[in-house]
Amino acid sequence: MPDTVASLYEQLFPLTTVMKQRFVEWFTPNMHYSGRWSTGKDAYNSGTPTFAMDDSVDGGFKVTAEASINNSSGAVGSASSYGLNNIRQFAHNGSVYIDVFKQNTVSSGHKVIAHGLKETMAGDGAGNNACLWGSGVNMNTNYFMSRTCGSSGSQSDTVSDVAYDQNWHNYKIETKSASVEFTLDGVLKTTITTNLPASKMAPTNGVQGTSDSTAPSYSIKYVECYNT
Repeated sequence: MPDTVASLYEQLFPLTTVMKQRFVEWFTPNMHYSGRWSTGKDAYNSGTPTFAMDDSVDGGFKVTAEASINNSSGAVGSASSYGLNNIRQFAHNGSVYIDVFKQNTVSSGHKVIAHGLKETMAGDGAGNNACLWGSGVNMNTNYFMSRTCGSSGSQSDTVSDVAYDQNWHNYKIETKSASVEFTLDGVLKTTITTNLPASKMAPTNGVQGTSDSTAPSYSIKYVECYNT
C-alpha cells in the first residue's frame, strides 16, 4: 500500500469511492471483541466446548469441542461453532474471505473442521448457502478440501493436493457470479461452479467431533472479509 497519505481509508480507496462492507478481526486480547462473535453447539450436545484466547506465542483464538460425546439422537460427536451471530453482510456472488487458521487435531479425531462463509454458523460444515475450507472424516481425511452448498443444502466438494497437517495456513475464498475460488497459501487450488450459495453469508468456523477420545480443536488468529 502507498505510504504517502495519513488516512488508512485512502491507502485502500480513493475518496471518490464509497467502500463496501469490510470486516477485520485480529484475535488479540485487547482487540478481540467477544460481543460481536457468538458461540454455539448442536442441540443434542450435552458437553461443554471451550472458546478462549490461547496463552501462547502466536496462539490466536482456540475452539475445542468435547471428545467421545453421544448425542440424544444416537449420533456420535459434538458440534461447536463460532461466528458473527448470524449477521450476514457479505454477498454470495461478490465477496472475499481470508483467514489464518490451524487445525490442532488429526482428521480421525473430528468429523469436520470447517471455516469460511455460511448462511448459519458452521458447526458441522454443511447446510444451506456456504463456501468452506475444511477436512475430516465427513470431508476428507488426507487432504484439505473445499466445499460449496447451494440454497437447498446440496454440496459440491473438491479435494486439493495439499496433505492435511496441523500447521498455520493462509486461506482465501472468493465468491463470484458463476464460481467460488479457493486459495491456500497464495496458490489457487480449486474453482467450484456447481451448488453455489445463493444468499448473503457471514464469516464462521466450527468443528464436529467423533467417537475418538481426542477432543477436536482448531485455532484462528486472523479473519478479513469484504464485498467486491
